[in-house]
Amino acid sequence: EIAAHPGAVAILAVDDEDRVLLVRQWRVAAGQARLALDRLGRLALLGLWVATAGIVARNLDQGWVPFDDGAFAQSAERVLAGELPHREFAELYTGGMTFLNAGVIALLGPDLIWLRLPLFILFLAFVPCVYFIARRFVRSVVAAIVALLAVSWSVPIYPAAVPSWYQLYFAVFGITALMRHLDTGRIRWLLIAGTFGGLSISFKIVGVWYVLAVLLYFVFVEQDEHTAGGQARKRGPSIYGALVVGFAGFSVAIVGALLAAHLGSAEVVNFLLPIALLCGIICTREWQVAGSAHSQQRLRAYAGLAVPFLVGVAVPVMAVVLPYVVAGSLGDLVRGVFVSPQSRLDYAYQSTPSALNLLWAAPLVVTLLGRRWVAPVWRRRTDVALVTLLFIAFVTAQHHVSYALLWRSARELVPVVVIAGCAVLFLASRRAGGQRDSRLLVLLLLVASFVSLLQFPFGAPVYFVYSAPLFALAGVAVVQQARGGGWAPVTLLAVYMLFGFTWLDRETIHTLGIGFQPTHETVILDRDIARIRVTPEHASTYRKAALLLERHATGGFVFAGPDAPELYYLSRHENPTRSLFDFLDTSNSARGDKLMRLLRERAVTAIAINLHPDLSDPLDSKTVDALQRLYPEHARAGKFDVRWK
Repeated sequence: EIAAHPGAVAILAVDDEDRVLLVRQWRVAAGQARLALDRLGRLALLGLWVATAGIVARNLDQGWVPFDDGAFAQSAERVLAGELPHREFAELYTGGMTFLNAGVIALLGPDLIWLRLPLFILFLAFVPCVYFIARRFVRSVVAAIVALLAVSWSVPIYPAAVPSWYQLYFAVFGITALMRHLDTGRIRWLLIAGTFGGLSISFKIVGVWYVLAVLLYFVFVEQDEHTAGGQARKRGPSIYGALVVGFAGFSVAIVGALLAAHLGSAEVVNFLLPIALLCGIICTREWQVAGSAHSQQRLRAYAGLAVPFLVGVAVPVMAVVLPYVVAGSLGDLVRGVFVSPQSRLDYAYQSTPSALNLLWAAPLVVTLLGRRWVAPVWRRRTDVALVTLLFIAFVTAQHHVSYALLWRSARELVPVVVIAGCAVLFLASRRAGGQRDSRLLVLLLLVASFVSLLQFPFGAPVYFVYSAPLFALAGVAVVQQARGGGWAPVTLLAVYMLFGFTWLDRETIHTLGIGFQPTHETVILDRDIARIRVTPEHASTYRKAALLLERHATGGFVFAGPDAPELYYLSRHENPTRSLFDFLDTSNSARGDKLMRLLRERAVTAIAINLHPDLSDPLDSKTVDALQRLYPEHARAGKFDVRWK
């Protein structure tokens, strides 16, 4: 084998002592090369981080979904007027983001672009955190590619300040803090990780999934602590073991209960199966660990992790709850957060892709994970074929088939990554120093799987990208733990990253996941209060509707609905009802007799009827007839029938 390489004669001619010297020199040179690559990766990350920050800043005014921006601005302005979310109006989320937006408007003034500023600031911290996590598993150059993939598949696609972006950021920040705790053992990192969980809940109640994932991760860590101790084990039932199994079973049951109303093959494969498998791994390990220590000792060890974390969770949550306690309106908060959102299951449900779509990802998984068991010559041929296919798909992604191949294979890798990760955890042998990597892998898999529940009940393609960076990190960890590295997986990451920057970031979210269509958002909506780029059609519609309302409204109130909170903001008038979105307003204040009474009490002289609401049902004919009699003059502005008297 040596003789097949140039210079083999010279190498074979040296004696053993020279041979040892050559090996040492080779190792030194290889180490220096690795250090040079690491420095190159860090420098590349810094340069590309600055570049991507510039790209996101330049495109921060893009991505206009009228009712999203309108609801955020309307809610913030109502808080500034002294109203409490859930009490005076039907708040969309928990309320923390609304308080943040109110502070931004109070500080910087009314402009939709300012609501995106906190998101951009957190984005700047998000990129290095992703790099830091990926760096634990791969070299710096590859970690930089992972970080860039997380950029291209996130905010540039839809830079509106929706709470789901905050959920992603808080999850990544929490993982980073937990990694620091793993390295240092300091309690403050548990408090910080918990604080991010509390912030996530205070922005959107589904932040509880991150908290649940971390609590399950602590079970795994506690099991590892006793396994690593090497104590003699006497397998058998224990009180603590029963608690672990019960907690894992409860976690699966609560996810199943959430999905029950729309439980199908897509929900089972994409959500329930990954979480059930991870909980199954924890239960299986508990059987192996059982008897290694007294239940009381193990419970104290678990509490040492969970209690500081939960204290951190409680601080931001209590900051949101406190105003309601002071105002005696805690019941309004509970109803608004836990009762009203149930209506989303009826009005806003959209399934995730069918389980059959797994076929798009199967070839990639078989190739990546099966590489270690084939002969080197076949591995090289497979890698070449895979890279060639990916390159062709990327350069032709303007065509539907190529676009679908890249998008669907990425989206359907989600459950496969978790399944492969569970297999790695189950089959991996105990090796010195391996516990830490296993813990990080479990943490990534748990958080990614639970955070992906953001896609339920509304599984539109944009909801996938809210958790895509987490699965990219988890996938890197799985491949590294499975010893499936090489240039083929790196090429796959690079192609997905370039696909994001080249195609996904240049299209409208309305065609995301369907096929490439460049965005036509080229017109600034309002240079005073809405420096957001919209399509010329939207600019014409909303400028005309807002102008008509301003011209014919004689008081401080107008009515716009259903589902048109953006018109209140753009017309600079107040909303006389509790409703931002009709399907969330359990008081039914924007329809029928209640609406007519409010319009008379507030002396409303101008209204806008949304003839084609995106989520709620159109106004019933009885309400429309009453409005037409009360407001006989009218003009059309796109989908709005603007009426006045």
